[in-house]
Amino acid sequence: MDIQPYEEFERDWKKSHKADVPRRIRASSMSEFLWIAFWIIVSTGAAIFSAAHTIPAAELTIPLNVPNRGLLADTAFVIAELVIFGASALRREIKWLRWLLLGAISVALAGNISSSILAVTANGGNIFNQVGGVLLAIIAPLTAFAAGEVLHIQLDKRSKKIQAAQDDFDQKYKEMEAKIRAAYTRYQKEQKVEISRNFMKSGEAEEVHEVSRSIHETPKPRVKLHEVARQIHEAGDSKLSAAEMMQKYGIGLGSTSKVREILTTNGFGSHD
Repeated sequence: MDIQPYEEFERDWKKSHKADVPRRIRASSMSEFLWIAFWIIVSTGAAIFSAAHTIPAAELTIPLNVPNRGLLADTAFVIAELVIFGASALRREIKWLRWLLLGAISVALAGNISSSILAVTANGGNIFNQVGGVLLAIIAPLTAFAAGEVLHIQLDKRSKKIQAAQDDFDQKYKEMEAKIRAAYTRYQKEQKVEISRNFMKSGEAEEVHEVSRSIHETPKPRVKLHEVARQIHEAGDSKLSAAEMMQKYGIGLGSTSKVREILTTNGFGSHD
């Protein structure tokens, strides 16, 4: 009877204890993705509206004799609105981005307000239009900033949930492995006891067969186990295996256990 290797025992244990095998918890949900997508859309809308004011204001700062003034002014969208969104989302990881964020917001506010006032005047608007235009010019870059902040918070919360789920899975998996190791240790002990029991039974069967075969022969004189134990002790043979002890001192398999017990207690006497 062979002892099952640990890898096979582990595989069988998991099959028979499926309820104890940990499962990974899904940390992300569809609502989180939709919420993140919503704020990206809000930021995009705010950036586009703000760029409609920032780009004309930037074009006015470019000399008339510069070729492609309009295309060059489009870059203001990148250095203002997009920087606001990106820097607000990453300013906690990269500290110096807060200064870039402050500069981008200042540029966007100045460009938006000035361009909005000029546009309302050119379009024939009244004082109420001017107030509304200025407020929109202010809220657009601030909305891009808020969207970046919310996006950072959402991604940070999602990252923490994923990490917490992973830590929980790792802990439960360690506990499961500890259970398997404990079960495998018990299994090894039980198998060793069973192997020893089977070995003893096979030895007894051989002795019975020998007696039945030689029933008409002259019985051998009874061996004094205490005397044998004394001889073994004096010869320093207490560490011999059962087979070696049987062969050298002419005793049976069952007697070896009694002799070892006598050796252990040092009970050397004249009785059996």
